[in-house]
This record gives sequence, C-alpha cells and structure tokens, in this order.
Amino acid sequence: MVKLNLASHGDNLDGYINIDFDHPAANIKADVSALPFQDNSISEILAWHILEHFRQTNEYEPHLSNPINQKTVLEALYEWYRVLQPGGKLNIKVPDFEKICWLYYNFPEWAQAAGPGGIFGNYTFWINSIGQHQSLFDRKTMIAVLKKSH
Repeated sequence: MVKLNLASHGDNLDGYINIDFDHPAANIKADVSALPFQDNSISEILAWHILEHFRQTNEYEPHLSNPINQKTVLEALYEWYRVLQPGGKLNIKVPDFEKICWLYYNFPEWAQAAGPGGIFGNYTFWINSIGQHQSLFDRKTMIAVLKKSH
C-alpha cells in the first residue's frame, strides 16, 4: 500500500511518502498537482490544507493572481484521482468558510482578535493566509467539486 501526504511542509508522517514542492524534509520534492506516480498506484492520499491554494478557474487577472500556483482545484483533484486506486481513500482538509463565519459572529473576542497580521483579526489569516489561499470552501462547495471531479 502506497500512501501519500501531499504538501507535507516538513510534517512527515510515518508510513506515508511525504511530498512537498521545496521543503528539505520531504521524501519527494514535486508539484502535488503533477504527481510522479502511475495511474491507480496509490491507496491513500492526505491532502491537508493544500486544495484551497488552487484557483477556482483559469480565468484570472495575472496581476492579481498568485504566480506560484496557476492550476485549478479541479485540475488538482483530477490528478489525485488519476493516481488513486479504485476504492482508495482521499482525505481532504480545508478551512471551512462557514465555520469561520460562525466563529466570527459567535466568538468575536477570539476570531476578531489581532492575529499574525497584527491589527487584522485571526479570521483574515484563516481566509487569506497571506494571499496564499485562492479558493474558499464550505460543505456544499466541497461536495460539488468532488462530484464534478470524480
């Protein structure tokens, strides 16, 4: 059983091939949207806090875009499903926009407290992550993109 931990950021997990674009601790340095594996060769994929870094669409203003990642959410999912074996497990975690909004209104002292950006609240970092996040998800959106990609 071959298992992947995508965008590991140095958080290497035992029993997984830890993949990251440039982190020195990664087992394999690769673009997680262009995996160096054959079709149907992977039994499990962990994609924790990486899918939100992909664009929603290929239609974007170049001067407003993140030059690091030009692929879309669907392109990333197509690639992950390509390498995943039939019946394999895809475990995705993303910031939950609905939950962030709920926290903002129900726990303002925490969500609105100054976060990593100083005067900007924690919610800004959760949503934006220093301009790295390209897509927002809630339960409905996640279900829709998974259905469309598989």
